[in-house]
Amino acid sequence: MSMNNSVKNIIDPGNGFGLILVGLALSLLGAASVALMVIGLSYVYVGYYQRAVLLLAGYVFCGGIFLKTYGPYLQRLENHAPWKKPAERQPVTTADNDGTDAQPLPANVIIALATAAYGLIIVSGGIIWTRGEDLVLNLIAGSSLLGIAAIVWIAGGRRD
Repeated sequence: MSMNNSVKNIIDPGNGFGLILVGLALSLLGAASVALMVIGLSYVYVGYYQRAVLLLAGYVFCGGIFLKTYGPYLQRLENHAPWKKPAERQPVTTADNDGTDAQPLPANVIIALATAAYGLIIVSGGIIWTRGEDLVLNLIAGSSLLGIAAIVWIAGGRRD
């Protein structure tokens, strides 16, 4: 077996392992982008403008790569286990389950719904248990998650 084939088998052995690795890398890229934005805006707030510009440029760069690769990644994920309408699904038995069963919903819908649920939990928890500045911060965080859920729903639905 050549080196090229062995690397290809590790990255995409047909069981989804490669998709998991790519998904983890993509999630780290998205998290790094958000971290760069938060730290960059913090530097703007305290007056370190040169550092802020560098960090915010990194945010735009990483965020751009994330947004450009998110839709195609979800397409690869759904190609691995395609979504079928309920009328097209066959009953699944454990005896002949080969791991390629159809997913109940497209991946972007599942991710968006989970993110929106977290946003609603943070907003409602903030309204119930916090006051003052903490309330405002919880409302901002929860609303941001709701906005991100909408972006995930829309960006995942686009197939570039």
